[in-house]
Amino acid sequence: MILIIPTSINAKEISYDFIDSSLYSMKQSYSTISEKWDGYYLTLNKSLNENIYLLGVLGSIDKSNGDQVGYKGVGFGVHFPINNKTDIVFEYEHLLYDFDYVARTDVGGIYNITYAKILHQFSETIEVTAGLGRADLAGSKILFIEPLVGARYKINENFSLSFEIGNAKDSKVASSVDVSERRFGIRYNF
Repeated sequence: MILIIPTSINAKEISYDFIDSSLYSMKQSYSTISEKWDGYYLTLNKSLNENIYLLGVLGSIDKSNGDQVGYKGVGFGVHFPINNKTDIVFEYEHLLYDFDYVARTDVGGIYNITYAKILHQFSETIEVTAGLGRADLAGSKILFIEPLVGARYKINENFSLSFEIGNAKDSKVASSVDVSERRFGIRYNF
């Protein structure tokens, strides 16, 4: 009986060692213009110890006219378990982006992104996420605030399906872009 108890508790822990591959859709809205971008987003997380992990991201999205954005970034996260089903998570991401436009000058830059999230193991197969992100565009007044929610369905011990939505709004510049994001993915835990 003593051997069964730790195993069942560990089975409910939230994993921070994974590779996540997602289809990524982003809609930008400003003034009377709306643009839709589609692509992929890859995330790699690796635990350093019981509460700290490193992360890396790579992504690319494009529009139907050929405009493209590439992303790559690194960061770290810290998580604190509230109980064996719920964690509070803080993440920092240093994200480089590069807009390659067909008919305009290319633009690149850096976002410094922080997240505060709550992850909860709702059942043996369902994990839910709620949080708030802050993306600060280095060297500008643009500061996006993004509430986000998501869910993960565990297929087996190693694989799960995920869905995440977020809606970012610039909190400093009223005339800037609003961004709506959607991710549908599959995760491999290692």
